[in-house]
Amino acid sequence: MKRVLILTDGKQGLRNQALGLAEAVGFTADTIDERVVERSGWLRALVSLVRPDKKLFEELKLTLPWPELIIAAGHAAFPVAARLQRVSTVVAVQNPGFGYDRFDLVVVGVHDGVAPRSNVVVIDGACHRVVPDKIALLRDAARARFGGGKIASVLIGGPNKRFRFDESVARDLGAQLRGLAEAGWNVRATASRRTPIATLRALQDAAGPDVWLWDGTGENPYFDLLAAADALLVTSDSISMVSEAASLGRPVYLARLPGNPGKYGAFLDHVVARGSARWFDGTLDDYAQVKLDFAPAIWAVQAKVKKRTG
Repeated sequence: MKRVLILTDGKQGLRNQALGLAEAVGFTADTIDERVVERSGWLRALVSLVRPDKKLFEELKLTLPWPELIIAAGHAAFPVAARLQRVSTVVAVQNPGFGYDRFDLVVVGVHDGVAPRSNVVVIDGACHRVVPDKIALLRDAARARFGGGKIASVLIGGPNKRFRFDESVARDLGAQLRGLAEAGWNVRATASRRTPIATLRALQDAAGPDVWLWDGTGENPYFDLLAAADALLVTSDSISMVSEAASLGRPVYLARLPGNPGKYGAFLDHVVARGSARWFDGTLDDYAQVKLDFAPAIWAVQAKVKKRTG
């Protein structure tokens, strides 16, 4: 049976991108192997490029037959994956930061500013695990769960090195959510693992009782919120979250967080310019949203694997 090996540093966001690409190419849970590469510094990680094959294979617990495909995501994983190029098709998800010729394919976002070439494919957002057809199957049950009406699904991230999301920012966003509820929207929100508890409390206090915010008990209703939504409001801190929301063909709005967005800003400007999202100004309207997908990466991986295996 053909298999794929996923190499990451264990961060869930990177893992989701690598798994999303593997699943989109056609691999299933029983054909996917995962390994976590130690989050070492650059110097230690680069030793992987010259490490003897036998030792590297032993550390990764790799045995024959070799995986048909290796997908790496994260700076700790890239040097290890590059060392395995001679035994398998190796794909880097995101910019590895060193010789692209060490990979059969490098998948980068348009915001990375990397020009496409024979082994570099540029996509509009990020790879992810949201499959629109599967989400559509959840829609009726999800809408019943949340009470129907005009459902505004709110996807809340958290602070990172680029964006600030503190109690003050949360109160402002909460007041806007209250305004949506007063305008007749059924507002349902969930948060990520990065969202501080105090920030969530401030948001809920400002939003009021008519805005439902997941309280953290049980399973995160993220996929149900995607399925139920008539419109989606997403905080601007997560490229992955925006990419997932924008894959469904429903109106997507971006809640701008303060900070120094860097390449995140280039991504956000790109998705707005192509019609995949709009900036949130306190109101939600229906519009013909242009879906965001990573199909070029799927096709490129399939072509690289076929070229190698015949």
